[in-house]
Amino acid sequence: MDSKELNYFAGMPEAVSLYAAVKSRVLGRFPEAGIDVGKSQISFVSGRSFAFIWLPVRKVKNRPGVYIVLTFGLDHRIQSPKIAEPLDAPPDHIQPGRY
Repeated sequence: MDSKELNYFAGMPEAVSLYAAVKSRVLGRFPEAGIDVGKSQISFVSGRSFAFIWLPVRKVKNRPGVYIVLTFGLDHRIQSPKIAEPLDAPPDHIQPGRY
């Protein structure tokens, strides 16, 4: 993990292990993907951004004390009990949803 990634988690260092697990799974499946660290999110990129991680900005009832938000830019909904808050994109637009 590089310094930009570590700096992103400076406000919530206990979330680094969650990010490391997601990063390992994403890069294991898409080894050609790059990582772009911005001020508000970390993006996984392969031609275009396809997965995004960010830290929660406020506590949400019934969620763990430490968690990260993982969003996928898809053109369809994924059904899974592991998805906390799926969002549907308009028919003519791919919009990230919170998974």
